[in-house]
Amino acid sequence: MHLDPPFPTRQPLDWRDLRPVALFQALSDAQLQDLAAHVRWMRLGAGQTLVDAAEDDAVNLVVRGALGLFFFGSNGRELQLGQLSEGRLLRNVQPMKALGLHLTLVAEADTVVARIPHDEMEAVCLREPQVLMALMQLVQDAAWMLVTRVLSLGALNVADRLRVHLLSLALQAGVQHNQAVLNPAPRQTQLAALLACSREEVARDMARLKRLGWLRRESGQLILTDVQALRASVGVTDR
Repeated sequence: MHLDPPFPTRQPLDWRDLRPVALFQALSDAQLQDLAAHVRWMRLGAGQTLVDAAEDDAVNLVVRGALGLFFFGSNGRELQLGQLSEGRLLRNVQPMKALGLHLTLVAEADTVVARIPHDEMEAVCLREPQVLMALMQLVQDAAWMLVTRVLSLGALNVADRLRVHLLSLALQAGVQHNQAVLNPAPRQTQLAALLACSREEVARDMARLKRLGWLRRESGQLILTDVQALRASVGVTDR
């Protein structure tokens, strides 16, 4: 087992850190120990970049935290293509590099990544059909996320993209009594990267939602105060 520790004082990582990963629920403790023996562990602090994401064609599995997938244009424009949350993985970005497109993976919080050699991951899938089925589900989920992303960027204006994204965050956080609490509140620069727009456009639309009484900021949180109204407003041009 290999460890790249930006935080060397933390407790070493081992096979037990793989146990919560849904992809490996079908594996026994002994099988997880065998797999972990080949894992290269990486710890990233918030804002740190995952280097060599395509190294040796390995699988990069997010065990804790989250990685943002970014593209930085030559004009300085930043676009966040998506997010790899806990249990998500990324394998090969070489096809993008061949097109001259360079993707960057940045930790959105303190994050632990298990880098698994491709041969080991393939062997586990061949031995354990349940792991293969779980992997297929991850691929399907990623495909639908991509479809949603393409539709959002291609068919919605900035105001609607913002509202759809806030609704998505609300569903993840949990809606109670028509309200949702986003903690911590998403930053405007982060939203701009996700929505492929400027920070000023985000600020303008957030101010509009605040005037409508649909959101408010409180102690570092963003509170969506009328989720139903926010949902009903998507696609309405007379605003």
